Amino acid sequence: MDSKCHTLIVKFDKCPVPEEAGIRQFISEKLNDSISEIDYFGCEIDSGWDYVDETMKTNLLHSCFLTFQFEDENAPEYDSAKADILGYMDQFFKENYSRIIVDEEGKDVDIYFD
Repeated sequence: MDSKCHTLIVKFDKCPVPEEAGIRQFISEKLNDSISEIDYFGCEIDSGWDYVDETMKTNLLHSCFLTFQFEDENAPEYDSAKADILGYMDQFFKENYSRIIVDEEGKDVDIYFD
């Protein structure tokens, strides 16, 4: 396991993802929204579809996700407070170049820092 490679998945209520011109602001707003949840923060994640039941599938369909893949030795500890993790990610996102990919449904967003 590489201790500097991290995945953060932020979950929020399903809403339309804006076009490219507004996507960076949208991501920052979701990171600062008090109702956004941290669905996962840790090392590389296994495929969740391996153990998802019907109730979970329904919940997933009514939510949107931001998935951040990044490397940083100074990332917060995995058990840090939600506000600390989201605040860190917002700052990291603003300060570093990222590739942003919106899924075909316009629902979920993957953010990669190359």
